[in-house]
Amino acid sequence: MIESVKDESILEPLGLDRQPLGIFGLPAGMLLLPDTSECAQIASGCRAGKRPSEFPPEARYYQLALSGADPVEIANALPASGAVREFNQLVLAPTRERFEALLGRSSGDMELLVRWQGYLNGYCQLPDYKSATGAPIAAILCSSKASYLLELSDSRGAVELLREAITLVGETSPVFAAGLRADLAQILLGEPSTCGEAIKILSEALEALGNTDLNDLAAEVHLSLAIALHEQMAGDPAALREAVKHYMDATRLVSAQSSPFVFGTAHMNLALAYLAMPMAEASDQLRYGVAIASLRHAVAAFDPAMFPQAWASARLNLANALVYAPSARQGDNLVEAVEIYEEILQLRDRNEDPMGYARVSANQGNALAHLGMFDHAKAKLHDARVLFEEFGMYPEIATIREVLDHIERERVGRGSSS
Repeated sequence: MIESVKDESILEPLGLDRQPLGIFGLPAGMLLLPDTSECAQIASGCRAGKRPSEFPPEARYYQLALSGADPVEIANALPASGAVREFNQLVLAPTRERFEALLGRSSGDMELLVRWQGYLNGYCQLPDYKSATGAPIAAILCSSKASYLLELSDSRGAVELLREAITLVGETSPVFAAGLRADLAQILLGEPSTCGEAIKILSEALEALGNTDLNDLAAEVHLSLAIALHEQMAGDPAALREAVKHYMDATRLVSAQSSPFVFGTAHMNLALAYLAMPMAEASDQLRYGVAIASLRHAVAAFDPAMFPQAWASARLNLANALVYAPSARQGDNLVEAVEIYEEILQLRDRNEDPMGYARVSANQGNALAHLGMFDHAKAKLHDARVLFEEFGMYPEIATIREVLDHIERERVGRGSSS
């Protein structure tokens, strides 16, 4: 184990240009490390996106922050006194008194960093990034202003500021820049004219993250890139295959426990991509099984209390896939699909979301028809048709008529065969 310094009570912060600010998720990405040789080594690895395997006692709080510990536990492990403790306390348990006390004893980039924390907690205005002397602090302030402009719906201004922030740290801190690139790409993906550029920027971010331990961020970038390829290049088989690759990479980097939303979304979209691929050969039908397995992973990952819409979407997609999946257990699949549809219908408000309710009801009616439960199927289909007719949804009405006609033909056929 690395030796610790003899007196923890006098620890001051490592130079701000050497701090791993903005690299890891919160709160670690905001915390300062002490100015010791051991912590300087840790900071150097962290700036490269590496998680240290060992920590000296004076940096145990940082180890706790990286492991996702409670802020109170992290705060209890801070050094006894000094600027390291004061600033990190402001991050972990902000109060106006702490902010004002620390601000009165700060200057230069440290003052800007304190004001940044004050801004995040509503105690002051965001300082001008151009007043910073160090590139990392300037980039942090620049990206914070970009977030502020986004809140004001000024996406063009936010894009310009994020480009500036990337320029500031692109060469000296490529991992920090990768996170900024991911933020920039999310804005650019909102406009069809800039989607191509967004895909290029996301690819650049992945390249910088390739040899890091930032699995959560890398998974998010893989997911964003996959969605962009999936949505913006529809009809391009090569782009769809590339999207599948990125969805799979995202599922390998995180788990349902570490990042449930990213994991679940990647699995759900992976399934939809598989189902969208043409079935040219009999072996291609295996993709249905893979897709259904991915949808089950997605359902398990989404806590319905935390992610109700994503959970319902995954359940609905699972039911739809079960209806059409080629399987020796098709009857069981249809029964499961009908049960899922009923569960979703119980959660949806017919008056608040009539079209969503109608589509689920129509899908359930179709599944019931496949099971031969014609009376129940017709009741569900007629219910859906009433809503579709109310809103003039003619293609949906035509589809329901086709299913109803199929039911009548089946009934006639069964009657004549008996």
